[in-house]
Amino acid sequence: MTDGTPVTLEQLLDAREARAARQQELLAKHGGALVCLTVNMPGPVKRCVLSDRLFTLGARAVSQVLDGVRFSELRQTPAGCEGFWCVSGSPLAVKRALCRLEEDHPLGRLWDIDVLGPDGVPVSRRALGLPPRRCLLCSRPAVLCARSGAHPLSELLCAMRQTLARWESARIGALVRQALEDEVRVTPKPGLVDAVSNGAHTDMDISTFLASAQALEKHFARFTTIGMDSGGLTPRALFDSLRRPGMDAEQDMLAATGGVNTHKGAIFSLGILCAAAGRQVSLGGALTADALCGLSADMTRGLCARELPCEITTHGGQVFQRYGARGVRGEAESGFASVRAVGLPTLRQYRHQGTNEACVRVLLRLMACVEDTNLLARRGPEQAAWVREQAQALTDSFSVSGAAALDAEMTRRGLSPGGCADLLAVTIFLDAFERAEQ
Repeated sequence: MTDGTPVTLEQLLDAREARAARQQELLAKHGGALVCLTVNMPGPVKRCVLSDRLFTLGARAVSQVLDGVRFSELRQTPAGCEGFWCVSGSPLAVKRALCRLEEDHPLGRLWDIDVLGPDGVPVSRRALGLPPRRCLLCSRPAVLCARSGAHPLSELLCAMRQTLARWESARIGALVRQALEDEVRVTPKPGLVDAVSNGAHTDMDISTFLASAQALEKHFARFTTIGMDSGGLTPRALFDSLRRPGMDAEQDMLAATGGVNTHKGAIFSLGILCAAAGRQVSLGGALTADALCGLSADMTRGLCARELPCEITTHGGQVFQRYGARGVRGEAESGFASVRAVGLPTLRQYRHQGTNEACVRVLLRLMACVEDTNLLARRGPEQAAWVREQAQALTDSFSVSGAAALDAEMTRRGLSPGGCADLLAVTIFLDAFERAEQ
């Protein structure tokens, strides 16, 4: 994450002069307080994957804190990225809010956020009665360590990478947990556990799913970390490295639910996507749903041909050999084609009608087009075809009451489209991930 071109002293001095000139221009034009953001990037390389990602996250965090923004500008220079915000309000008050951001945010120590008053003079931490900022590696004031070269550059960069990795992994793990919680609360979900019904299930309810989601959050963070550390691996090797952690996640799921399988398919699908997200972050790749799904396809290419014909004891292997349905492996190998072609477009098309209704529509459309191996394994092809027909009819003429009626009938018949529920969770996660990045 620290590959890049070293800057010369001349380039560094030129960039500082240009930044100072731009600050004066903005103060003269807009007045008020001027906020300036850069990354505390030690060493001669100022632009690299690590610094650019930290700057992007810093700009996002600063924008969320500030009120009364009159003008903002983000720009790239060989000596690093720079952000400027002209804001109303007291420079002291603005500085106080941004110092809290620097102190409270897990990445705050890696950002340098200055606030200039109308006279162009920076507001100091001392003016707010705050102590100097501390070194990333020790308790001494950062300025003293920087001037004395107290710590090797390699240690500083390693600490920065680890700080970012912890934050990204925790953030993505929390996004997945939220997606799983949001999925189970969608109501009505025909045949499935939702906020008011256990659907076709007698061994689980919404509390079972919420307990499972809580137990799995740390595992999805772990999958993300594995992806961030995978720069030297091929996509297939990255996938193979997830197998043991995936089994660990399943064990914790079963422990949290008293032996009930709530999220085995979701662990597989969302674990792959978390690893893909971590890898994309570490390599500076695109952070979009399409990019994550494309990398997932690379990670699982050839998986169905390698594994499904050999499995005779699992539901997935048996369904493949009887009906040719590839299940969750096929979804991953396709780059979650049904989510990209059906799930995400439907969620975005109908979000304005309310997230719950949009998600019910997503589920129905998935049920209408996906060959759900959970239905095939437990109820056979005739019942699975009936579910697809009913879902298609509701898709053509949607109503929440119609979905509730289908829920009642599928519950009576013992039909639960669990594979489609997992794809709904994938849809919710990818949408949330992409919106956070945008």
